[in-house]
Amino acid sequence: GALCNLAVAAVLCGQAGEATDLLEQMLALRAVPESHRSAGWQRTLLAALYARAGKAAAAEAEAAAATECFTRIGEERGLAALRGLAGR
Repeated sequence: GALCNLAVAAVLCGQAGEATDLLEQMLALRAVPESHRSAGWQRTLLAALYARAGKAAAAEAEAAAATECFTRIGEERGLAALRGLAGR
């Protein structure tokens, strides 16, 4: 919900560090089940932010978690987005 919206707004405003903090906080709360599409997208965004910050291991871990979520629910757009991230 609200933390995710704030994180997206932070990304749009060029505040990647703030967005990362918000996403980490939100995922730590486990308010969204890992089987839910939005959890996959949140992890995808966090993976992209980690990659941009040069945190390769963290980016790979989040991308793997997002892949697992998207595969489980058949979310092809999410899987395509992750392939796009991997190609950067």
